[in-house]
Amino acid sequence: MNLRNKLVLMAVNPNSSFIYWEITDKTVEEFGVDPKNIELLFKLFDEKHHEILEFDSNFALGDYYINHENNHKAIYLKLFLKVGGRLQHILSSNIIKTLDKTIKSSKHSSLIDDGISENLIYTSTLLGGR
Repeated sequence: MNLRNKLVLMAVNPNSSFIYWEITDKTVEEFGVDPKNIELLFKLFDEKHHEILEFDSNFALGDYYINHENNHKAIYLKLFLKVGGRLQHILSSNIIKTLDKTIKSSKHSSLIDDGISENLIYTSTLLGGR
């Protein structure tokens, strides 16, 4: 079995993205951290490497939806492990082009039309996700 660290970023709509990550116990142990007490920090950056937002997690395997402004051409994430009060960079995600808010969907797909409720988008994606 080939276990690898993963950090994936996917656009959901113009103002939100989905993040999936897997950090192996081996990676965490290499930094002298107990895998049961993992502390991760995620930072979202734009195409000019300006930090947009950050959030943390105690889970080595997880997924998360983030909301962000739609004034960036591209975004990416960096994942850090909290080690003794310091941040240790583990990996970076793929770079994604953010969706344009002016895009309108066709008659058969109304996911990003102005009229659809964001709660409906989140509910439908969460129910279909796992």
